[in-house]
Amino acid sequence: MFSNKSLTSQRMLVILLAAVVLMAVVVEVDAKGLSRGGNIPIWDKSTHPPRGEFRLDWMGQLSDQVKSRLQGVCYDVLEKEDKPFYVYLGLQFGDLESVVGYSFRDEEWVTGLRLYPKWETWHAYSNLEYQLETKSFYYLAQAELHLSPFIECGAEVEGWGDLDDDMISNGVGLNMAFNLHAHQRWGKKDSKLRVEAAIQYRELGGEWKPQAVVRFVFTPKPDEHTRSRRRH
Repeated sequence: MFSNKSLTSQRMLVILLAAVVLMAVVVEVDAKGLSRGGNIPIWDKSTHPPRGEFRLDWMGQLSDQVKSRLQGVCYDVLEKEDKPFYVYLGLQFGDLESVVGYSFRDEEWVTGLRLYPKWETWHAYSNLEYQLETKSFYYLAQAELHLSPFIECGAEVEGWGDLDDDMISNGVGLNMAFNLHAHQRWGKKDSKLRVEAAIQYRELGGEWKPQAVVRFVFTPKPDEHTRSRRRH
């Protein structure tokens, strides 16, 4: 009834509309500020305020088995002031990546380990970070099923804490990811823009409540762009 081209166009339109809605939610929210858990006076008292995260990944291929990663992250784009900006440099050997980073807000170094295991239709991601001076930590673990090159769904756990002050927040929930590709790359899973939406059940401030999370992961790939005809 429908051609493959028509179905692909419809699918892409749905994904783009979903991304626009998610972006609109992030932009409309007014934030006050709480480390990796923004204090936003929007939903009612039965939920925790939503959070937004932005990542920029710049990847390099050093060899067949070794990759480099320069990454910038804002863990809470909804904060009005003192946003938690981090920069990381990582070396990935197979599925394992060792990371060193710097927190601009806390003015201290960060160390971390990440895992990127993959199976036939599943993939997972885990990240564990530790800040040396404040003795604080952050972790995120996800497992997702590929429904198509564009859409994935799965589950995640995420938390952070300060060991000295005994302040810890943990959350678990379901997520969905939208992989937005350039037209010629639709059949591949290494997307340029990834939008993740999750609903977590989180303990924060001594209370367990639902919390919405949106993450934007942008990965430019300049080595795969078409070469400029004016320069070549």
